[in-house]
Amino acid sequence: MDGELLLFDSLAQTEVLGKYTIVVPQKGGRKKRKATLQVKRKKMTIQAPQRPGGRPEPVTMNIVSAEEIGNDSEDRLHWVLLTTEDIETFEDCRSIIRFYELRWRIEEFHKAWKSGAGVERLRLQSPDNIERLAVILMFVAVRLMQIREALMLPNDRQHKDRKLWSEKTLANEVVSDDEWQVLWLTYEKKALPDKPPTVTWLLQTIARLGGWGDSKHTGQPGWLVVWEGWAKLQDRVKTWQIARQFSAGEM
Repeated sequence: MDGELLLFDSLAQTEVLGKYTIVVPQKGGRKKRKATLQVKRKKMTIQAPQRPGGRPEPVTMNIVSAEEIGNDSEDRLHWVLLTTEDIETFEDCRSIIRFYELRWRIEEFHKAWKSGAGVERLRLQSPDNIERLAVILMFVAVRLMQIREALMLPNDRQHKDRKLWSEKTLANEVVSDDEWQVLWLTYEKKALPDKPPTVTWLLQTIARLGGWGDSKHTGQPGWLVVWEGWAKLQDRVKTWQIARQFSAGEM
């Protein structure tokens, strides 16, 4: 409590610091939409709960609120974050909210590591070997995430020069020329195009190589088919590279 007000009541009386817009992705029965959120921030002293041994000292925290406006449905966004980070400016608050927005990246990594790269399917007798292979598959999982997010999270994945990846990003900006060219030749079965295809084609074709058929009509393949397609592609790329070295007399 702060001045005898409950946390949410106190925030309701706080001035809006700024607004920003995000894209809420499609998931399940939820449609993709743009959401405008208003940001508030406040430093509050919160009363600790009563304990059997007495009540601890009050805690002073920085509070950041991001609440969706113009949406009265049940799935409207409203995040209230407690932090010790600075909240002096809108940019400070936006950074804190940004950390929260990316929280599912950890879950996606675990999904890529387990369901995609298959770390839980390891059947080795030595704990040391399991640990080594798990670390190797961790890097594989990160690579799978990079490819998948190049299409699915264009507002999150950025180049060093701050240009956003989008559906129009070319495949050679995400994978090597050997990788997209081998994929093209083995799946499209025709001459290479003058311009590399987009990451939309790249992700979906890798998934189709792994057995994906887009039965749900979402255009978003799961981790298992992406991994299986990626593994098959790497085998073909290695064969391509060996054949090219042999034809050039380098072996």
